[in-house]
Amino acid sequence: MKEYNRTFAINLKVVREARGMTQSELSKKANLKLVSRVRSIEDFRADCSLQEVINICNILNVPMESMIKHTAEVKIQFQTKSPITGKIEP
Repeated sequence: MKEYNRTFAINLKVVREARGMTQSELSKKANLKLVSRVRSIEDFRADCSLQEVINICNILNVPMESMIKHTAEVKIQFQTKSPITGKIEP
């Protein structure tokens, strides 16, 4: 697996969970045939195509550049709890 795909996979899980979205919901919205596709990407068992990356970034409303940069930056950016709801919000 290429390093940028590994970084994307880590960030995908962080952002998806911060958005409160399940793997199943993301799969449906991204027109991926199987939920296992998202799971495989997040578990480093599959690379994603450029089209899949673009599609997923659009659904998650995240710039593609931020999904392939260092994971620590993304975790800080997307794992902020709301003082009102206590939920993780972007």
